Amino acid sequence: TGEGRGFSSGANLTAKSKEDEAKPFRHSVVEQGVLTLKYHPLMYRLRDLPFPFLSVVNGPCAGVGMSFAMAADMCTMSDNAYFLQAFRNVGLVPDGGATYLLPRKIGWARSMELILLGEKVHA
Repeated sequence: TGEGRGFSSGANLTAKSKEDEAKPFRHSVVEQGVLTLKYHPLMYRLRDLPFPFLSVVNGPCAGVGMSFAMAADMCTMSDNAYFLQAFRNVGLVPDGGATYLLPRKIGWARSMELILLGEKVHA
């Protein structure tokens, strides 16, 4: 990024229709959800890039957006930026690779603190 007010506020959890409301994150073979069809392929592509991937966080970076930033080879933050594992605030389990990436970046204990308490980590 590098422009605008924020990096990412996370996924849009607002359902657009009754059909979307019934299966936003379903993982069945017949009807795959957003995670399987959108986020997983994107995270694999970011991981497999043949060149360094940099993220520039210039504001709020929450939810799956934090996973995108953590997937980078290098991440820089502006003075007003912060990370937030917002999943506990909406009753969800971290997604987008957060449970894999976060402990490898900052350790198990600090990862659990961020995930379970849902507090902001400022730059």
